[in-house]
Amino acid sequence: MSLKLSFALEDLIIAAPSLSSLDGAQIDQPLHAKVLNKLNNYLHSHMALLNDAQALPITLNHAEVNLVHNSHVGFYRSVLIELSAPLNNQSELFPMSLHYDVIMHEVRNHRAIVYWQKSDSSLVKLASFSYKKPQGEPVFYELEKQ
Repeated sequence: MSLKLSFALEDLIIAAPSLSSLDGAQIDQPLHAKVLNKLNNYLHSHMALLNDAQALPITLNHAEVNLVHNSHVGFYRSVLIELSAPLNNQSELFPMSLHYDVIMHEVRNHRAIVYWQKSDSSLVKLASFSYKKPQGEPVFYELEKQ
């Protein structure tokens, strides 16, 4: 299974100052190994994917900085990350649990939207969430196929 993440570079640097060297990354070029290792460590400490109650090993395959446009903010630099995770049982994909607080553990207005890409390449929205800790405990979302 492949996973793709995309978020604003500036938000990532606020959440993880140790990744400030990304500020000098060339647009549309793969990140250097040293930066990839730091990014990999950060991602592994802020996300986990579980299937059949087993944590899946997540592998960082590629990352680069892109220049993207949004009608609300104009042009900005975005980090595009491609990850992969082996499935325990391909026929029993759902339910799946995603533990994720990348960026939002520091930037409280950050949001995440999770999509499932079907075999025809269309996207199905599975969840939309932000960082919430009612009674001091984070809210967890179980991903189920729509």
